[in-house]
Amino acid sequence: MSQQNVDLVTSHLEAWEAGSAERALGFMSEQVEFDARARPGGKVWHGREGVREAIGEWLEIWDEYRMERGPVIEAGGERVVSLWRESGRAKRSGAPISEEGATVFTIAGGQISSVLVSVDREGVLAGLGLASDSPGSGRG
Repeated sequence: MSQQNVDLVTSHLEAWEAGSAERALGFMSEQVEFDARARPGGKVWHGREGVREAIGEWLEIWDEYRMERGPVIEAGGERVVSLWRESGRAKRSGAPISEEGATVFTIAGGQISSVLVSVDREGVLAGLGLASDSPGSGRG
């Protein structure tokens, strides 16, 4: 089941990257929980429309924004981790940003049931028992 979960999350992420929000949201449970409290102004959103709102709010604050997806890693049980790097320039301040993070996806019933966004990549990997210098971590 773990490779199926990795494939599910990869397909979900590819749909977002292709600009197909409807397709991306289709991989999620109708009751999905999207926890982005690690972000400035972040909170927990619920449901597919909540995810759409969360992504929209985040993208709205940037004049320039780039998300580079790293590896998608099986993390045990029903969890999958996607590593990423983002960069951009804030609209209001013009301040640049560049950071790495990890998103933990939990799968239930063949759909993404929860998403946890973190800017503490090392902490997420350690918390899941994944070595930060493992081949799938984007390190080393």
